[in-house]
Amino acid sequence: MVALCDLRPYAGGGADWWVASDLAELATGKPLREDHVLGIGGASTTLASWTPRPHVERALDLGTGCGVQALHLDAHADEIVRDLVRAVGDHLEPGGIAQFLGNWEVPVGATWTERVTAWLDGTGLDAWVVQREVQDPAQYAETWARDGGHHPGTADFNTMYAAWLDDFEARDVASIGFGVITLQRPRTDRDPFVDLMDVPWPVESPMGATVLAGLDARTWLTEADDDAVLDAVWTCAADVHEERHTTPGSADPRAIVLRQVGGLRRHLTLTTVTAAFSSVCDGDLSARVAAAAISGLLDVDGSAVRAEVAAFVRDAAKDGLITR
Repeated sequence: MVALCDLRPYAGGGADWWVASDLAELATGKPLREDHVLGIGGASTTLASWTPRPHVERALDLGTGCGVQALHLDAHADEIVRDLVRAVGDHLEPGGIAQFLGNWEVPVGATWTERVTAWLDGTGLDAWVVQREVQDPAQYAETWARDGGHHPGTADFNTMYAAWLDDFEARDVASIGFGVITLQRPRTDRDPFVDLMDVPWPVESPMGATVLAGLDARTWLTEADDDAVLDAVWTCAADVHEERHTTPGSADPRAIVLRQVGGLRRHLTLTTVTAAFSSVCDGDLSARVAAAAISGLLDVDGSAVRAEVAAFVRDAAKDGLITR
């Protein structure tokens, strides 16, 4: 008996590899076996793109498939997801990072942030979770029925599709979120940070360097009080632009937006105070000095301006719109 496999070249991080996997259902015309070895797909390349790559002594590719993540790791070293989130910390050294793609079911009347936060409680890990997509149960069931090698209109497809929908209905599942989960064991004895955010728009690729910088920024901001934030000197990143939206004939802008071209491609709508502050983020003045000047110029309470500036810095700095 001749065994056939899918053998194809793959490149990443300056290296070239050959990757072997089982033939997909389109090639065999049959449903996938339980021991099917997946090839490189969209999820594989997404995870490889988002993975930060500091040099480490050991690394683990869990749920290996064809081993593509292990190949990348070599260059620098569902309830299932919940269990992984809660258990992975036992294998992380201080400063160690775990990252994976995850799905989360959201029950009727709940939010995805409540769902994922419950997974994180008590782990002691820093957590940065980026939700990239949301599907309703019908969309999700169709995706998995197709991925299982079944074709729409066939009896097997209809049976699997109906089983998925029945299961979701029985458990009051309203939607399913997809995203990137990044966890870090703190290096010091402190409360961990938890940042859960929706980013449904296209982002820069690859994202690994951005993730690493984001972890560093969030770590510093967690360990710094507002005095430290205000005493630091901040600079707008080179990939950040200011947009002014003006109604025709109006002398003043209706909205001022700070927009990031790279990274997560975030945008922040500015207030009068934060617009004034961002305009002087050029590496010369500390945030405290800038806040005092803005307070005098606008003739408003100094403590209120300092609080608004500190909150803005924390939001903008965590994703690299401004840097120290």
